[in-house]
Amino acid sequence: MDTFSMTESGIIFEDLEGKAGRLNGYFPHVIELSSSDLLAAFVTGRSMDSIDASTMVSSSSDGGRTWGIPRRLLDGTGEKRPATDSCKLTYLGNGRIAAFGYRFFRDDPEVPVGNPDTGGVLDDEVFFLLSEDYGKTFCSPAAVPVSFAEPVEASAPLTVLSNGHWVSPIANFLDWQGRTESGTYGRMLRSEDEGKTWNDAAVTMRFPEKSTCTWEQRACEMEKGEVIVISWVEDIMKGTRYPNHISLSTDYGKTFGSPISTGIMGQAASIHYLGDNRVLSLHCIRRDTDHPGILACIAEVSHDSWHEISRRMIWEPEPFSPDASRHEVFAYLKFGQPSALKLHDGDWMLSFWYEHEGVSRILWRRFRID
Repeated sequence: MDTFSMTESGIIFEDLEGKAGRLNGYFPHVIELSSSDLLAAFVTGRSMDSIDASTMVSSSSDGGRTWGIPRRLLDGTGEKRPATDSCKLTYLGNGRIAAFGYRFFRDDPEVPVGNPDTGGVLDDEVFFLLSEDYGKTFCSPAAVPVSFAEPVEASAPLTVLSNGHWVSPIANFLDWQGRTESGTYGRMLRSEDEGKTWNDAAVTMRFPEKSTCTWEQRACEMEKGEVIVISWVEDIMKGTRYPNHISLSTDYGKTFGSPISTGIMGQAASIHYLGDNRVLSLHCIRRDTDHPGILACIAEVSHDSWHEISRRMIWEPEPFSPDASRHEVFAYLKFGQPSALKLHDGDWMLSFWYEHEGVSRILWRRFRID
């Protein structure tokens, strides 16, 4: 049986100075550029909803043990509307990096991103941009067209498949009034020409109830052409919470089978391929539990089954209470977006955000799978 052993831990971002008001960190993702050089993207702002929330990048030259001063990914040049953004990075090789994400338009800076009364959100836009110099500079952002009529969540990085296609799972939110035309579900956004054109015809995950959301989807390729997606599943209107589900494709993410339950009552999750039809999944366990934390699981998957092999809680927070000022579905957002990167030395690096006593930090932990 596979076992997890924890080795080191540290901080990617923490604002201790707060010269102009303390900044908090959210939504990290780390990529490896060489055996020692890493680059992290994460959002900083006075709060998750504040008008100054924007994606920052920070670099490490010692395998992630120490990190440089963050710098803005977007410089705001030529932007016509104020917005708050969140991006993830993908290393394309030869110094090229793709940043992919979404931004909410903040025409009224006093209005939060999420409507506390309906669970809906502001209008937004999906976009991407490129760097040719290892993330030192990025080009201007380009909007990505999507089919959803409602605001869109594009919180996953681009995945470069073995056939060269770029893919990333997206989902729709409820609009500001709490409405949706066709229900909430997931799609797979795809570009076959490195971002020149896009389509999102493939449905990754959909449930019978129109208000069942498939949030924070993450994807990876297993064997050639086999794509797996994992999702946080919750009925936002009824308040019904479901286990994390996966769905599988055998045609490079162009069609997917029916959702499969992992049996794990988690929220934000990520998934990573280990070989031999085995995956590593990471699950935020935030609600309906006396033991919240980040659960790591190794499972064997097939076209119609999820077979758990081993699990371990690899991080646990201090006790916390839900935020009464938010809609119930967002009230437990005290830590999240766990992802893992396999490093050159064989270790895995977990990154995630964590809010404690009103301050949100970006944390990392190294672990091994034995």
